[in-house]
Amino acid sequence: MIEDAGVSGTSRPAERDGFRRIVDMVDAGQAAVVLVWRFDRLARSIIHALTAAQELTAAGADLRSVSEPIDTSNAMGKTLFAMLAGMAEAERAAITERTLAGKREKARRGGHPGGYAPLGYRLEKGRLEVDPDRAELVRRIFAMREAGATLQGIADKLRAEGIPTASGGQWWPATVRYVLENPIYRGRIEFFVRHGAEAYIQADGLHAALIPSPQTP
Repeated sequence: MIEDAGVSGTSRPAERDGFRRIVDMVDAGQAAVVLVWRFDRLARSIIHALTAAQELTAAGADLRSVSEPIDTSNAMGKTLFAMLAGMAEAERAAITERTLAGKREKARRGGHPGGYAPLGYRLEKGRLEVDPDRAELVRRIFAMREAGATLQGIADKLRAEGIPTASGGQWWPATVRYVLENPIYRGRIEFFVRHGAEAYIQADGLHAALIPSPQTP
């Protein structure tokens, strides 16, 4: 059995090591039939799925599914494969849209729309809560900037002290700028997504601000 452990079905089959091994085996005459549990494990996109099936067929193998009536060695199987591929793609698109709609609505209400907690916060039941130790680092970065330090100077200082970024990496001017320009530290939520119609949302957050807004005395 060959599998691409931890690899999403949304990726192109040709970009996955497991699929390339299968094609090589077919080319070498070591396999005549490729058996999958469900065809959407091969690819979620109908274009990717059909391209993968065509590549296997061109290499001399047929595609069959354990749990679905798919057998590309005959015309009916090829038709069913195309229909199910289209249904899987539509389902995937609907799930993505529902997920993004939920994130957009959460952002509009001031909640964290998803992803990792930014530096200075931690996630508690989906909400941003202040992480006291890391929050002090954020305040220190703002204080250094207000005192006249350059982005490079701040990054150099933090690197010299061995202080990691939120992701565990090193500080660079761009990393420092991202912190300084992130509205989340002034109590705002920002959410931007490109999917269908673009959406940009900025709203008052439900979380505590770490830095006073310019209008606050």
